[in-house]
Amino acid sequence: MAKSKKLLSVLVLLAISACGSTSTATESPTATESPTATESPTATESPTATESPTATESEIVVKGYIIKPGAELVGADLSGADLSGANLTEADLTGADLTGANLSGAKLSGAKLIFADLTLANLTGANLTNTFLASVSLTDADLTDANLTGANLTDTFLIKTDLTDADLSGATMPDGTKIP
Repeated sequence: MAKSKKLLSVLVLLAISACGSTSTATESPTATESPTATESPTATESPTATESPTATESEIVVKGYIIKPGAELVGADLSGADLSGANLTEADLTGADLTGANLSGAKLSGAKLIFADLTLANLTGANLTNTFLASVSLTDADLTDANLTGANLTDTFLIKTDLTDADLSGATMPDGTKIP
C-alpha cells in the first residue's frame, strides 16, 4: 500500500512538472499531511479534529477542503462529495479522488484533473471548457449536457461514460484525435 502511494505521488509530481507547475514537492503539502499547531490548514491539507477551515461567502467547505476557484486540491479525497454547482474554475485537482462525486452543474473550466478518479461521478451539465483531463478515469461517469469544449482527454478512460448531448468541440480525445 505504501509503495503504491509513493508511486502515485511520484506520478502526480511528474504530471505537475510536465504541466509547467512551479511548485515542488517540498513547497506544497499533500492531502494526507496534517498541519502543525502553528499552521492553519490549506485547501490541500486535511484539518485535524480540533481545526476547521473557514470559508468566505463565495467558498464552501466539503470534507475539510475549501472549494473555490483556483483551489489547490492535489490528491484530495472528495469521493462521494456533493459539489453540485461548485465553482472550481482553474482549480488543481491532480490525483484527486472524486469517485461517485456529484459535480452536476459545476464550473471546472480551465481546471487540472490529471490522474483524477471520476469513476461514477455525476458531471451532468458541468462546464469543463479547456479542462485538462489527461489520464483520468471517467468510467461509468455521466457527462450528459456537459461542456467539454477544448478539453484535453488524452489517455482518459471513457468506459461506459454517458456523453449524451455533451459538447466536445475542439476537444482532444483519448487517442489524441482533435474534434473539429
